[in-house]
Amino acid sequence: MTQDPGSPPNGEASQEQGRPEQGRPDQGGPEQGDGVTRDERVRDLEEQLAAARREIEFLGARIAADRARGAEQEHELGQRLDEVEGELDEIHASKMWKLWMLYLFGIAVLLAPLRALGRGIEALLRQPGLFARLRRALTRRLRWLVRGLRVVWWRLRRWFLNLLLVVPHTAGRIYLSRYSRERFDAARRRREEEPESLALGPVEEPVAAPREGRRPRVLMVSPYPIYPVNHGGAVRLFHLIREISRSVDLYLLVFSRQKDNREQREALEPYCAGLYFYAWQPILAPDFWGLRAPGVQLFRSPAVTRRLQQLISEKNIDILQLEYTELGQYAPRVAVPRKILTEIDITFRSRYRRRRAGFHRRYRHDRVFGTSRGDGHRLFRYEVEVCETVDQVHVMSEDDGRYLASFLSDRGERIRVVPNAVDTQRLQRPSAAPRPDQVLFLGNFQHLPNVDAVDFLLSEIWPQVRQRLPGATLNIVGVGPPDHVLGHHGRDGVEVLGAVPDVLPYFVSHRVFVAPIRAGSGTRLKILEAFSAGLPVVSTTVGAEGIRCRDGQHLLLAESAEAIADAIVRLLEDEALGQRLATSARELVEAEYDWRASAERLVSAYWELMPEPDRVPRQRSTSGPAISVILPTRNGGPLLEETLAAIFEQRIDREFEVLCVDSGSRPEDVELMGRFPLRFIAIDPADFNHGLTRDFGASKARGEVLVFLNQDATPVHRHWLERITEPLFSGDDHIAGVQGGIQEREHGMRRFYWDSCGERFYFTRESDRWIESFDGIGFSTVNAALRRDVWQRHPFGFAPIMEDKKWQREVVEAGYRLEVRPEALAAHTHDYDLRTLMRRCLSEGYGWRLLEEPYGVLDMLRDMFQPHMAADWVSGLFQGRIRTPAEFFFPWIRPLMLHYGNRWSRGVKL
Repeated sequence: MTQDPGSPPNGEASQEQGRPEQGRPDQGGPEQGDGVTRDERVRDLEEQLAAARREIEFLGARIAADRARGAEQEHELGQRLDEVEGELDEIHASKMWKLWMLYLFGIAVLLAPLRALGRGIEALLRQPGLFARLRRALTRRLRWLVRGLRVVWWRLRRWFLNLLLVVPHTAGRIYLSRYSRERFDAARRRREEEPESLALGPVEEPVAAPREGRRPRVLMVSPYPIYPVNHGGAVRLFHLIREISRSVDLYLLVFSRQKDNREQREALEPYCAGLYFYAWQPILAPDFWGLRAPGVQLFRSPAVTRRLQQLISEKNIDILQLEYTELGQYAPRVAVPRKILTEIDITFRSRYRRRRAGFHRRYRHDRVFGTSRGDGHRLFRYEVEVCETVDQVHVMSEDDGRYLASFLSDRGERIRVVPNAVDTQRLQRPSAAPRPDQVLFLGNFQHLPNVDAVDFLLSEIWPQVRQRLPGATLNIVGVGPPDHVLGHHGRDGVEVLGAVPDVLPYFVSHRVFVAPIRAGSGTRLKILEAFSAGLPVVSTTVGAEGIRCRDGQHLLLAESAEAIADAIVRLLEDEALGQRLATSARELVEAEYDWRASAERLVSAYWELMPEPDRVPRQRSTSGPAISVILPTRNGGPLLEETLAAIFEQRIDREFEVLCVDSGSRPEDVELMGRFPLRFIAIDPADFNHGLTRDFGASKARGEVLVFLNQDATPVHRHWLERITEPLFSGDDHIAGVQGGIQEREHGMRRFYWDSCGERFYFTRESDRWIESFDGIGFSTVNAALRRDVWQRHPFGFAPIMEDKKWQREVVEAGYRLEVRPEALAAHTHDYDLRTLMRRCLSEGYGWRLLEEPYGVLDMLRDMFQPHMAADWVSGLFQGRIRTPAEFFFPWIRPLMLHYGNRWSRGVKL
């Protein structure tokens, strides 16, 4: 058995391990003097020396073994290195290595530009402000992308909605077609069989303004600019405003694309008690049934309604005058004592004429206002209905008045003729100086009948005139001539002058005025101006419509192009004929068409609508009812029948009437109301507004005292009406209204545990604060009476909810007081489910916000933990009277929803 050269012999190891280490200096062994002999010490040293030698030998052997092992490993590594080098030589000598090197070279060549680009980008990114510029550019492009996606979305949405609206629009078109056909047939029969029944209102003998009494306060509204006077409507309004400002207090509201218009303000403000501009943005609202005319929708805006009602209330307006057919839609939406609609022309008549003349095929920009037969039916229905809602309709001529009267229920009693006129002092006939052979055409080219007339003139009439009189020239004057008209400038004696600062020099420097109008309605101011300036006129019958002129006496009338050209040539060649026509026409306008005479007719129409000046404000004629009971109704059912029966059983000495302002009840409910002797007034459900609807009912009422009652608030006894109106007939001018008592119904219907009126329902702090501020009265039109003269000064106005609280604050601040008559009881009860309760409380919170009454978080938390409400809640649970989720959560739902509605809601949710 071989022994490891790195290990000591066994015997020596055992001896070394077993020998005690004594006597060594480092172990503290004894010295010689301690009894250790010299020999022993020498022997120990020798032994130590021998052990050291053995260790040295052991270490040397170990080093030699390590060197041998290292040499062996080195030899093995050398062999491996030789093998690897051989393999590398083989690889380098192979074709694959060459291909690999070629590949790497190609990659390096390709990556070199990328590395250079990377270094360039790195240098670019280190520039200051780069990221801000990149962010702005990225934001801009994202904005473009979003806008594009939004356009695509809206177009897809519009296409999809149009697809969905095919069925309702078809139903609406069928309805409009039948409606129009029936009304046109009836009107035709009236004109043919009963022409004498179409008598207009008084036009020959105007009502003189009284010497005493308050001047009428008139709010006039125009959808188009009035100054500069570059179109017929502006000419009319400007001169009438200037003339009537001497007799009335005139307030003017003008639709404008800006919040203010300095040019109009400087021109009109001297004649107005107040001038206001409404910043108008045209928007076409969706129409589910397709019953609204497009041109009317452009001017439809709830903001206009609110602005009108605000001005009516603030300025104590007597008469609201709406200019142009488009604004007639606001007549039923605002509360004002009297309303006037001015029909510059009979719009549906003009539209039908345009369609027959093919305007919808020739003029694309006319399509905004609708050109189809269905659009004409929509406009016809709208125009007739709005004319029925106003107190007077002003037209430009008796011809228009009689035509419109055939469609109205009163057959013309509300129609007044306030004709267009001319400033005869300014447009004087010049001296009989010779004039060149020049023909004048004048018109605002934003009005399509004028565009059609000039096209007719240039294409068919003027070539025939030039053929017979090569030296004749035609001057075309007017705002906004289209490009195809401008293309005729300088050709065949035609000069297109466009807009001019003053038309008077052109009236006095031409030989003939031509107006080949083939469509439209109303009267043409330019013909009257030509009459006043002594300029002979050639016109069509439609062009001269509404003017009391005769062919051959005041002008020459012709229809065809050949006849019109012949009339122009006659006047150019026969100067004596032109002088005779001009003289007769001037006499006509001086006698009948001066602005002062028209203004007198307008002021006379105002005074027809005003009360007698010597009348005591609160004194009424004994021929009419003293009290008007007004009920807003919709699907009232049995409760409405019960309420109406209780009203007509009242025992009172004074005469009273009942008005139901209905916003879309079921046929059976309409039939129910028809069984009672009441006045039924229907309104569009979309136009319902708590304040404006009550104002509308009050405007139609005839009583001195107005009593408002909910359709489900039933008088408890037969003396209710006497008790609630008694304070208002006492002669105390400081009493504005009376609040009647309201109690829950004892029998007949499910009763909400927390009641639907009274302190248990209105337990929250905003109600307590309001009642405390107004002497313990929380006014409610559920059961109330008002003085009519106070209402005229302070109407409810626009109020989606809480119209009663709004009116209460206004009249109390004006110095009036309210009386409470708890004995004038009416029974009124509701039962709420959870959803209805939440919507009710949410709407109340929004109403308090409109009244600027806050309901904060602290109020909400305090009300949610009221001890008496908790006690009632526990009591209701034990008694089994809390049976629905609405009753269970009511103490917490009401404060939460009030706060949310007061802070975040955007509208009424009822």
